[in-house]
Amino acid sequence: MEGFPPQYCRVIASRVRGDLAYVLLDTHPEGWRYLYGSHCYRQNGKWGEISSSNGGGWHQAGDDPDVGTFALWGEAPPGAIAARVRFAEEITEEPLTDGVYLVVRWAVPSDVEWPGLIGFRFADHYP
Repeated sequence: MEGFPPQYCRVIASRVRGDLAYVLLDTHPEGWRYLYGSHCYRQNGKWGEISSSNGGGWHQAGDDPDVGTFALWGEAPPGAIAARVRFAEEITEEPLTDGVYLVVRWAVPSDVEWPGLIGFRFADHYP
């Protein structure tokens, strides 16, 4: 975000694992939201960007071209308090930040079935 005035870009959510991170930005925080995600790395104590896009997805992380980080994100409907996600055989609930969910899975093979959104939790129930 270096060089971006705060009125044009702010961090919505992030996840960090060791020297890898995924950062979800709102690049138009005044008026309407435009989400933009970035795969990042830390080297010599400084963070840098590996890749970024306006959608989630998989990106190689490390030397093995078949292992990487997967990110899934989006806006939740009004009143939602959590997103329910399936990844392989595991179902998890992911917290919302400012009405947005962010799911990050580390060390994911490139050929694995990607995580998918099942639904949202409202108060103490799913619709």
